[in-house]
Amino acid sequence: MRIMRALAVVLLLSGLVCCKGKPERVASMELAGDWRNEQGATVSFQPTGLVSFERPSPKARPASGEYTFDGQRVTLMFRPESRWCTGDEGVYGIRLEPGAFEATVVSDACQERERLMRGRWQRVEGRR
Repeated sequence: MRIMRALAVVLLLSGLVCCKGKPERVASMELAGDWRNEQGATVSFQPTGLVSFERPSPKARPASGEYTFDGQRVTLMFRPESRWCTGDEGVYGIRLEPGAFEATVVSDACQERERLMRGRWQRVEGRR
């Protein structure tokens, strides 16, 4: 009987621990899609939490990684194989409008990403 109670307590506690975890990676789907800014950079936010970023320079490699978005802030983290802004998390305030968003820097140690992310972005329809 003691073993059954102990097992029940362990299962209950493990259920609480597993379900308390992190918030959803993408709590708001409004940012999902492809966007371009005035500098010619393109960013693609996938509903799965994946992000790809194409810089306007023809010699620049695309960067990919993960993002989280809570409806007001986006946090970007690029993968090491991107060889650009890796290990540095970028956090931006996002103000969404129909077909556009405005990004303001909250914190980012990567100066080039900060320069490219800051400002107005327009939704790109039909891009793939």
